[in-house]
Amino acid sequence: MPATRKEFWTAKLGRNVVRDTENKKTLRRAGWRVLVIWECQTREGDVVARKLKRFLARSICELRAPSPLSRALVSPRFRP
Repeated sequence: MPATRKEFWTAKLGRNVVRDTENKKTLRRAGWRVLVIWECQTREGDVVARKLKRFLARSICELRAPSPLSRALVSPRFRP
């Protein structure tokens, strides 16, 4: 946090947390997976690479093994 104008930065960062939480919820409700990487984390490329690799691996697994609901939606007996 910057050393000057602490009240301003505390309020701003608090609003950012609320905004980001709401945005992540909205994206998840729409079916998206969300990965957050903070700017300060980018200084350690290996940490970001591991985090991104794990995230993408899970995403690929989910695509290969759809949920029971998604299987039901494409099942012939549920077609109109």
